[in-house]
Amino acid sequence: MTDRNLRTAITVMLVLIVIVLGLTAVVMLSRDGSSATPTARPSSTAAVDGSAAPSDGPDASVVPTDTPSDSPSASPTPQLTPLAKVTVLDLALDAAADPAGVDRVVTFRTNGPGTIKATLKGKTPGTTEMCLSRGSNDIGCQTQASGTFSGTTSRTKATWHVSLRGVGVDAPIVSVTFEFRAFAPSIKIAHARFDGTDDPETNGIQVRFTVRSAGDAHLVGAWDGSFGYEVELVDKTSGTGDLTLADQGPSSGVDEKLTVEPGVWRLALTNTEPGSGPTNLTVTISWP
Repeated sequence: MTDRNLRTAITVMLVLIVIVLGLTAVVMLSRDGSSATPTARPSSTAAVDGSAAPSDGPDASVVPTDTPSDSPSASPTPQLTPLAKVTVLDLALDAAADPAGVDRVVTFRTNGPGTIKATLKGKTPGTTEMCLSRGSNDIGCQTQASGTFSGTTSRTKATWHVSLRGVGVDAPIVSVTFEFRAFAPSIKIAHARFDGTDDPETNGIQVRFTVRSAGDAHLVGAWDGSFGYEVELVDKTSGTGDLTLADQGPSSGVDEKLTVEPGVWRLALTNTEPGSGPTNLTVTISWP
């Protein structure tokens, strides 16, 4: 081999070596870059202990509670209106068979809910028909010599009527006690009699009532004709408040206020003249 050919062969080999070395370097650099593993950073949405990641919204599991208020507690049970008690004494009734006869009618008013009672007591033999109504509503009738008729109401105000009449030919004398709830109790007795001293059983009215506080009992009455009359007030508790208004009239009516104290009182109104036969009388009595 000539020197020229030898130099050419050496040059070719050197070039091949350089190329091989260059390729090797490229491969090595490529492997180093692909094997590097970057360090992982924690994510802001990673789960912790299996629970949902926190968020900026409200916790859906929280149930809002009512804000305490200053509202009052349950209302106490309302108090019942005070009880009133009055007895119409020795009231003579007309017989149902008497064509000129009429019912005796007692009217009173109640305040608030409660029960009313009308207790009949016969003073002479005979049977009475006692009927009870509230306003225009007829509740019923009872036929008896003695007994109690009662009714209930839930109304703020109510007007009650009790009518009394002898059964058949009976014309008994009775006493009737009324118990009802009222702030300012009163009763009205219609179609009583004011027949005078010749007919003592049908001459005026007598009532016994219980006074709850000091004040005035008020008697208002009207009758047919013009007669002298007497008012008698008896203190059944202490006996110190007795009062008699004698020799009044003649007149066709009365309107008197009489001072009373707590306790039981009896009030009577009578015709002081012999009379002139059956005389209609209507009386209203109120008390504190």
